[in-house]
Amino acid sequence: MSNYSIPYGSRTAKTKTPFRLIVSADTTATSLVTTPAAGNAPTVNVAGCSDFHKARLIIGGVGADGQAGEYQIILWYPMEIKSKGAQYLPVVTVHGTFTLGPMAMPTGIVASGLFADTVTDDTAFNGLVTHSPADDNVGMVEIDLRGANYVTVETKLGTVATSVYVFIQFGD
Repeated sequence: MSNYSIPYGSRTAKTKTPFRLIVSADTTATSLVTTPAAGNAPTVNVAGCSDFHKARLIIGGVGADGQAGEYQIILWYPMEIKSKGAQYLPVVTVHGTFTLGPMAMPTGIVASGLFADTVTDDTAFNGLVTHSPADDNVGMVEIDLRGANYVTVETKLGTVATSVYVFIQFGD
């Protein structure tokens, strides 16, 4: 069985999905939301994750090597409220910064984008690992999904010139 033959949303033991785009050409320059409101399921920069235990994220952007931005990862947990039906509680689990490195993103995604080679976290969330290779390879965030139904990612340009892209991969 190939690791890449699994449709999104289905799960079998020891599987993973391919990386897919969750944030495409985000140009947000304002501050990130520190306390998202509980309520309906999220609709922007979202991926369903209830079938998986872990996620890996890689970040890229259109800008120059050394330019930086911010990101945050929000996990959405189900709540049952009889008068309202399914509702979701958002929890900001990761907030940090990223810095673009010299490695180019595939031109099929964006003509002149670079992957982040430095990814940091300032939340100390238990179940999180950030990778920032010293050799200018792609940086990565790995997070334990802890039973969430959805994951959303928000980004802020910072000094990144034009736009930000985030890719996500799910697995066990």
